[in-house]
Formats: sequence, C-alpha cells, structure tokens
Amino acid sequence: MYIHNLLIIILLTTYQISQVQANLIILGPQEIKKEIQDLDKDKSELIQYSIGNFGFVPYGKRIIGELIVADPYKGCTEIVKPQTDQLDQTNTSIYFLLIERGECSFVTKAYNAQLIGASVVIFVKKKNYLFYKKIKIKVDDNPNENASKVLIGDDGMGEQIQIPSIIIGYKVGKALKKWLENKQNQGKVQLSIEFVEQKFEQTNYKIWISLPSKYANRLIYQTSKIQKKIGENKLFFEPVYQIFSLLEQEQNENCIQKGKFCAKDPDLPTEKGKIPTSSTIATGADIVNEVIRQLCIFQQESSLWWDYWRNFAIQCNKPQLYKECSYQITMTMENVNVEVLEQCVKANSESNSPLLSKQLLLQEQFKIRGWPSLTINNQIYRGNIIPDNIFEALCNSIQKPEGNCLTYTQDFIGKNDFDDIGSGNQRMSIWVILLITFIGLIAVFALLGFFYRKFIKKEMSQEMNQQVNQMVSQYIAFYESRGKNGE
Repeated sequence: MYIHNLLIIILLTTYQISQVQANLIILGPQEIKKEIQDLDKDKSELIQYSIGNFGFVPYGKRIIGELIVADPYKGCTEIVKPQTDQLDQTNTSIYFLLIERGECSFVTKAYNAQLIGASVVIFVKKKNYLFYKKIKIKVDDNPNENASKVLIGDDGMGEQIQIPSIIIGYKVGKALKKWLENKQNQGKVQLSIEFVEQKFEQTNYKIWISLPSKYANRLIYQTSKIQKKIGENKLFFEPVYQIFSLLEQEQNENCIQKGKFCAKDPDLPTEKGKIPTSSTIATGADIVNEVIRQLCIFQQESSLWWDYWRNFAIQCNKPQLYKECSYQITMTMENVNVEVLEQCVKANSESNSPLLSKQLLLQEQFKIRGWPSLTINNQIYRGNIIPDNIFEALCNSIQKPEGNCLTYTQDFIGKNDFDDIGSGNQRMSIWVILLITFIGLIAVFALLGFFYRKFIKKEMSQEMNQQVNQMVSQYIAFYESRGKNGE
C-alpha cells in the first residue's frame, strides 16, 4: 500500500498545476511602455496578473483597448462614465478601467465598472506590508511578483458580472495611473490582453465537489449536458471530493478509519462560536461513505457516475439517509454491477482506501480554495461557472475540436437546458401557478359579480313588487273608501 501511494504521489507531481496563461502588454505610447519594462527586473514587456474567480473570461480571445482611470479610483460607488474625448473614435466601446483594490469587494467594483460599459477591469494591488510587534513595515518587492498569486474572490454575487477582471502589481498600477493623470503626456495608453488556453489532443477536466451542496448539484447537472453535446471530442473527466484527515484523533464521528478520512459535519451551524454537539443528525462520516460509493460507481464506468448523480441530486437531500437513498438509486440502474460495487465500498471503507488516498493527494497538489470548482487540463478554471462559459472553455482546450464545438455560438446552449435541478422547473411552475391562480381569481370574481348582480336584481325586483303591491292595495283601499263616502 505504501508503494501504491508513493506511485500516486510521483504521478501527480509530474503534472504542472497552473492557472490560465495570459498576456497583458502595453501597445503604446513607447514612453510608458519602456517605463513599465524598466520596473521589471527581467525587463519583460509582459505584465503579470491574476484572473478574477468570477465574471466571463473569454478563453482563447484577445481584447485591445484604451486604459482609463476610474472616477472614483476605489470604484466602490457609482463610477463616472468616461467622456467621448477620452476614447478613440474607432474604439469607443472597448476600454480597460483601472481601479484600486480595497474598501469593498472585487465584485462590487467590477459591477460598477460593468454598468458604465467597461470591457475589462484592472484592479491595482496595494502596497505590501509586514507587521512586526504592531509596527507596519513596507516591503519593497518586484512589482510583478505576487500579482499572479492574488486570489480575486467572489462575494457570492459574481454571476451578475459578464466582463473579465484581473489584478496587477502595485508599482505597475501606480505608474500607469500617474501617466494617465499627467496632462502633459501625449497619446492614450493602449493595452492588449490575451486569455491564452493551452490546447491538447485530449482534454482532462475535474469537478471539485463538496457534499452536500446545491451549487455542486447545479454544476454537475450543467456539465453532464455539456458532456453529451460535445462527447464526440476526446474528453476525460474525474470527480474530486472535499475530504481531509485528522490523524491525531482516533475517534471522530466525522471520520472513518480512525480519523484518516474525514468530511465537514453537514449539520455544523453557520454562526461563529457555536460548536456542534453529538445530538446532530448527520455526520461527516455519512459524507465520506457516500464519497466512497460515488467513486466506486465512477470506477466501474464514468457514464454510470453521471446517471447516478442526476438521480442523486434530485432524490438525496439528507446526508443521514445517503446510504438508503444511494441503494434505491443503484437498484434502479441497469448497468451497475451491484456485487462489484459492494466489494469496492467494503474494500475502501474497512482498510486504507486507495480511492480516498488519491483524493487527498489531488487536493494537496491543486490546493483548490473554492468549492465547487473546475479544472481543465490541470489549469484552475477562472470565471463564472455557467453553461456557456464551461462549454466554450472545454471546446477551446481541444486542439482539433469536432462536432458541436465547431458550430458553437453564444446562443448554442439554451438556458432552459441547464436550469438548476429543482429550481429552474420550479421557477417555471411558480409562473404557471401564478397565471392559473390569476385566471382563477378573475373567474371567481366574475362569477361572484354575476351572482351578486342576479341577487341584487332579484332583491330589487321583490322590493319593487312589494312596493307596487302596497301602492295598489293603498289605491284600492282609497278607491273603496271614496265609493263608500259617495253613497
């Protein structure tokens, strides 16, 4: 077993884990281009940066435009739309917006930039400081260094961003801002950015899954549809699950095999300061055991895994019932070898699990920060994880795309095909219910109006008849009394 794990480590370390390659250069003027090159110790014209983990990333595309400083520079409030004289007449709709990091989320800044028509947002990294005994010490580092390592996180609202965001080093950003604000400088700063994605004869991609998660359900459901649409291409998929080890704890309800393989307690309260008690219904061990079952199904056949997950996402929403729910699903699947599945589950539950060991090694190698996530050819996917973006990224990664990858358009994937399980159809059902309810209310009010009018009419008729009869009776009585007086 030790040799087996060692071989896995050697195999994994041969992979180069990287982010999307990208080239950001200054096209002109030459003065600012040279100034930025002089800042770099290697005198490179390439400006290093990190791509935002939200928004639309146009993989395989190049964007050329003018650079403009945001007003206000922080970009946390409404940004003033650039005047037309700040833009070239031939390139009015394409420009980069320079925004300083800090005071609000990256997503807020990007959203404000998107509202005024910016094509790309460039965040400027702040100065680097260290604190020693509460004393702030400035760190004078390479301006390009660490910029590519900054994580531009999503605050939960990133799906509304449809433009790419990047972050550059502090000194580069400061030099660009200073040049742009100096009215004596001639010429507008033109940038070119290319989102390069390496192409391979076959594409290997991984989905990083955390159970239970409605976001993982949506991602897997969407990707399964994409897999079907471009399945004629050489696509190889592998699931990776969020587990960890607590070897120092021999007994833990969130672990199996004496703390070797663990998962987060699904009942863990979100409020800080609260510690879960033993009275919780589900445990992390329930999650780990489900991970084993899913990996064993995947080991039989990847297509079975997709079929299993489509059912699992709909039917199994209680971790404490995963085992029973999983059994019901596998019993209805024709091509699952139940005997082999049970043997695989037993082998990975009672002894040192090779399947779970590989999962831990993959996590150590990739160091994924956000779950769920997607990696394509060992590159961490950046941008909104939505159908169109995933489709385009997978197709662009293939050296010789075939079939639907060749006929791809932005509207190729219908949004209705990728509605979140239980939510897209639910939204449609809600609208149908509201419409039926509205029509029903109109019908009810119409009927009530009809019967009310009929009732009022009847009441009025009866009242009029009574009044007429009363008047007739009075008239007859008056006539008879008059006759008697005449006698």
